[in-house]
Amino acid sequence: MTLVFQDSSLPLAVFVWDVENCGDEEVEVTIMFTMRNGSGTKTDRAGGHWNEPFCHQGGEEETTSGVLLHHCTAINPFTLGIAVRHTPGSRASHCTEFDPCGMGQEIWRDLLEDGHLDSKPGRSSPTGKGRKVAAAVAAGGAVPAGGRRGLEFSLCWDMPRVRFGSKQREYCRRYTRFFGSQEDAAVALCHYGLSHYEEWERMIEAWQDPILTNTLLPTWYKSALFNELYFMADGGTVWLEVSDDACSSDCLLQIGQKELPGMKSLLQEYGRFAYLGRFLLA
Repeated sequence: MTLVFQDSSLPLAVFVWDVENCGDEEVEVTIMFTMRNGSGTKTDRAGGHWNEPFCHQGGEEETTSGVLLHHCTAINPFTLGIAVRHTPGSRASHCTEFDPCGMGQEIWRDLLEDGHLDSKPGRSSPTGKGRKVAAAVAAGGAVPAGGRRGLEFSLCWDMPRVRFGSKQREYCRRYTRFFGSQEDAAVALCHYGLSHYEEWERMIEAWQDPILTNTLLPTWYKSALFNELYFMADGGTVWLEVSDDACSSDCLLQIGQKELPGMKSLLQEYGRFAYLGRFLLA
C-alpha cells in the first residue's frame, strides 16, 4: 500500500513506442520527443529560462539521459524533464535548445541527416525577454525484418512548492516527501518512471482484472469505473503535504481538530488531496 500512495503522487508520465517492422529488410527507426520550456502562459516570454542535458546512471546498469528545462518564474518555478531509457542496441541523443516558433526546419534537418540529434555541450544561455526555447530527445535503433523494438520516453514536471490565490502561504506537494523539495528531483523522477512503469502496468492489470472478467457486471459499469478516470487528470487534482505548524495558520484545520481529534496526524500521514472539478450552470 505504501508503494501505491508514493507512486500515485508522482508528477510524471511514460510514453512507450512499440515499433514493428513488417517488411523484408532491416530498417533504422528514430522517434523524437520535443518539449517547450514553459506553461503556455505569458511567463514563457518573460526571459531567464534555460535548459541543460543530463545522463543518469542507476542501479543494474540502468541509464537514462535527457534534458532539463528550467522555468524560472518568481512564483511557482518548475523544471520539466524529458528523457530516454537506454536499452541494448538503441541509441539516444538530445538537442539542448532550439527555437519552437516557426516550422522547426533546423531540428528536423538535423534528425533526418543521420537519425541522431547533435547538440552543443553544456547548458543553454538564459532566454532573453520575448524569446521562447525548447528541447528534444530522440531514441532509435535497428529493427530487423519481422522484428520489433521498444523505445521508451519519460516526462516529469518538478514544481515542489506551490502558492495559491493570495500567495501568502507556500505548500509542498505530496511527492516531495519521497523526492525532496529543493527543485532538483527531475532527473530522479524521469529515471524512476522509466524503471518502474512495467511494475505499475502489472499492478493496474491486477486491480482491473477482477472487474473486467466478471460476467455479472454490465459493460457500461466497467466503462464508467475505469475509462472515466481520465477526468481526474483532465479536471485537475492537487495533493499537498501538511506541515507541523499547519494548525497555527489554517482555520479549516483548527475547526477539524475540534470536531475530529487526531485529524492533523491523519492528514500528515496521507496529505491533503483536492479535486479541481468543473461546474456547469444552467
